[in-house]
Amino acid sequence: MKRTLARVLCLMGIAFGLYLVRVNVVEAQGAADSVILDKQGVQPPVTTVNGSAVTLFSYVLPGGTLGPTDEIWVQTAFKHTTGTTSTTYAFAFGSASVSVNTSAGSGTSAWDVHVSNHGATDAQILYQPPGSNANVFLGPGVGATSAIDTAQNVTVAITAKAASNTDKITPEYFAVYLIRHE
Repeated sequence: MKRTLARVLCLMGIAFGLYLVRVNVVEAQGAADSVILDKQGVQPPVTTVNGSAVTLFSYVLPGGTLGPTDEIWVQTAFKHTTGTTSTTYAFAFGSASVSVNTSAGSGTSAWDVHVSNHGATDAQILYQPPGSNANVFLGPGVGATSAIDTAQNVTVAITAKAASNTDKITPEYFAVYLIRHE
């Protein structure tokens, strides 16, 4: 059994400081390789629109990037800076969208989501690793499946939806990593 260790270093900037995060990706049967596809830092605050989802971050995954067993790992952090309206945060992979976190009031949220092609480029498993502070998604563990054709461009997005026109959410960090499995 071949074991390979891939190290990913990333700088995670959130409201209370910068942290160097070292992540070890271990693949038990074959090599794993990872690379950062997109990274975005602090953005201007986004104002919620009563009952409609607003985009905090987005990235277009180029068609053909994910092989049949590859995955993306998405990290995000954002802060509900103004207002106290209950807000639902969601992760979207193409037309598949899942609620990941619901919060009332201000505060910082940070979570990870993995999207793994499950033996084909049009069958995915979406899951969260242990330690993500989401309270709605069916994780940690497998939380959802999707059938998005990754041979085509796919939009990956983090959204927020609140019943208010005045709450503000500050996008703080977003990164998309590609993890290739041989």
